[in-house]
Amino acid sequence: MMRTDFFSRELTFGDFEAIDSLDLIRKAYPILLEKSKVKPSFLDAILAREIEYPTGLPTVPFGVAIPHGNTEHVIEPCMMLIRPRHPVKFHEMGNDANVIYAHFIVLMCLKEEKSQIGTLSRLMELFMNSEFMNALLGCKDAAEIFELFYSSF
Repeated sequence: MMRTDFFSRELTFGDFEAIDSLDLIRKAYPILLEKSKVKPSFLDAILAREIEYPTGLPTVPFGVAIPHGNTEHVIEPCMMLIRPRHPVKFHEMGNDANVIYAHFIVLMCLKEEKSQIGTLSRLMELFMNSEFMNALLGCKDAAEIFELFYSSF
């Protein structure tokens, strides 16, 4: 098991409104800033990173995305768990010509490169696990999403 203190119920959303990856990040940022999770520099840094290195993943049965910024813009490590109201357009990681419609997004805010790599690996394992993905698809609300990640991590 990895660290679960990155997750919090207050940063888990089951009906988040956003039209594309940059809109989602812009709307998530004030929440993270208000909760003192990130520095003011976080927004520009994560937007630039998402444009240069997109984070959409063509997982089955639905696409996901894991936007993440550089560690120096984070005050307190956390992961924002977001199920959008409608799938959100992201460009594919490693192939930005492809578009992924993410049905679930984990906005990662970590302070250490080492923990960021390990956490990304664990998220990839979960998103490639059909049992986990079906359970995520079946979550009715933010509370169930939080519990699923907390118990699976």
